Parts: sequence; structure tokens; C-alpha cells
Amino acid sequence: MKLQDRLEGLIFSHYRTVNAVKTTLGVAIGLYCMIILAMPHSAWMVVTTIVVMSAMPQVGSAVNRAKLRIAGTLVAAAIAYASLFFFGPNPVYIGLTIVIGTLLFSYMATDRELGYAGTLAALSLAIMLGYGSASIEDVSWRLVNIIAGSVIALVVSAVVLPIRAKRKLTLNTATSLAALAELYNHYRASDQVSDYMRDMLYKVYQQIPVQRRLLAESIHESQHIRMHESSYERLISLQRSLAAILELLFETSWRNGSLNTEEEESLLQRFHGHFNGALMELSDAIRKETRIDTNKTLGQLHKLAHELKHFAGLRDIHASSYLWLHLQMSRELEEVAHYINSVSRTPS
Repeated sequence: MKLQDRLEGLIFSHYRTVNAVKTTLGVAIGLYCMIILAMPHSAWMVVTTIVVMSAMPQVGSAVNRAKLRIAGTLVAAAIAYASLFFFGPNPVYIGLTIVIGTLLFSYMATDRELGYAGTLAALSLAIMLGYGSASIEDVSWRLVNIIAGSVIALVVSAVVLPIRAKRKLTLNTATSLAALAELYNHYRASDQVSDYMRDMLYKVYQQIPVQRRLLAESIHESQHIRMHESSYERLISLQRSLAAILELLFETSWRNGSLNTEEEESLLQRFHGHFNGALMELSDAIRKETRIDTNKTLGQLHKLAHELKHFAGLRDIHASSYLWLHLQMSRELEEVAHYINSVSRTPS
């Protein structure tokens, strides 16, 4: 295993500790700037660093938060400047500005895309006008310190032991594909669906919203992700679809001896071996972010699927449905391979 892979594994397995250390480092930098530069209102630099970094370990989430924090702060600063320019430091007008600004920004805070910016704009407006003295100079220093805190958070998050959402997404996808392979293996090896299998299936389902969140964060980290967002979305959907088919198979009883022939059972055994092998190969490919040779990986499985299709047309509804579920799994596996190749940059 390469040193880089070991370091990456260490970071991801202890990401909470890593993020805590990075946040503390960001705060230390902010405190150092407070002491050395002695800027007025510099406490807001430290506060902003904590707000941006503390609960968002991934680089993409920190980038998004920093951008929205700066955007919200700039809008709040513009309103604060306008209020002070036209009305001066009059407590009545300052109070009205904060109240009206809070009304507008709280409405914005319910928006899915701009909600965080709305929340931070309301907070920044209250900080700039409602905390202590209110003057053009005070607003300017508070604006500078908030932006400086956002920049510190962004730099520390991206440079010091970066926890990249994109990498977490690929590793999560690889783990889910491997779990699906293990589930199918357990299913074919036993007539009974154990609690362990159901728990594993539930965990695969749980990873779907996690992957969607990681994808949303990855967009802020990587142009490659932005270019292939739809492919990643489809990969996530295919995992859910494969899990759903396996769940249907769990509820299917086709081992009573009257529905399957030796020829069909032999075909399914070969299908099982090639399907599991292909699924594990795809898991490894997405983990390493490499392309695969689809003819080599899926060629034999494709032939077996055609044989399954032939038998499915000859059987009663129960056996036919069972075979068609396997056929659908092979089709979706081919789609998974296609999208893995479309998002991978390295040839096999």
C-alpha cells in the first residue's frame, strides 16, 4: 500500500479528530493575527473560523460555507453602510434596519440553496449594527475580520490534511458495491435470509442519502465532478436499484425442487460467480478511480444473461420472475460499468 493511501485511510478513519485539530489550528492562526495585527473587532475572525470549520470536515462543505458566509456578509455590509450613510448611528433606524433585514434574510434562510447565506446575512447584520458601537469604521473592521476568518478556514481545510468529499464519495460507492456483492453471495449460499443480511441491506440503503450529500459537497471541490454530476447521480440511483432487486430476491422462494432444473441451477451458479466477480471488480475500479475493460469483465456475464432470458420465456410466472430479476441485475451492472468508466480518469 502506498504511503499516500495509508495517510488517506488514516485521515478518513479518524476524520473527527483530524477536523478538530484543523479547526483548532485555524483558531490559533486567528488568535495569532489578533495579537500581531491588533485589528479592532478581531474576535469575529476567530468566531467565523469556528463557524465555517467546526461541523463541516469536508473541503467541499468548507468551500461552500465560506462562499456563502462571505456572500451573506457582503450583503449585510452593504445594508449596514446604506443605513449609516443615510440615517447615521441613530438607534431607532439601526433597530429598524436590523428588524427589516432579519425579516428578509430569515425568509431567504428557508431556501434550499441560499439558506445558509440568508442565516449568516441576518447574523452579520446584527453583528455589524447591533453589537456595541455602530459606525462606518466599525462595520468595515467587522467585515474585514469575518472575511479573514472565512479565508483562514478555507485555506486550512484545503491545505492541511484535506478531507475531500470527492474521495469519500468514491470510497463510499466502492464499499456499497462490495456490500451488494456480499449480500448476493449470502443469498445464493443459503435458503434463509438472516438478520445480518437484512441489516447489511439496510446499511446500503442508508448510504444513498450520504452519497447524495457527498456529491453535493464534491461539486464545490472538483471541476471533474461538476462535469460528470449526472453520471454520479446515476451511479447512486443504480446502487439503490440493485439493492431493491436483492430485496425482492430475499422474498422469493425458488428452491423447492419443482421449479428449477439442473440445467437452470447450473446456469444460475455460473451467473452468480461471474456477477459477484464483476461487482467486486467494479468496486475496486471506483475505489482506484480507474476504467475497466467491459468486454473482459462483463462479457461472460452478458452471455449468461441471454441464456437466462431464454429460460425465463419458457417457465411459469414464479420461475420466470425469478430469472428476470437476475437478468435485470446484469443489465444494471452493465450500466454501473458504463458510468464508472465515464467518471474515471485513469485507464485500467
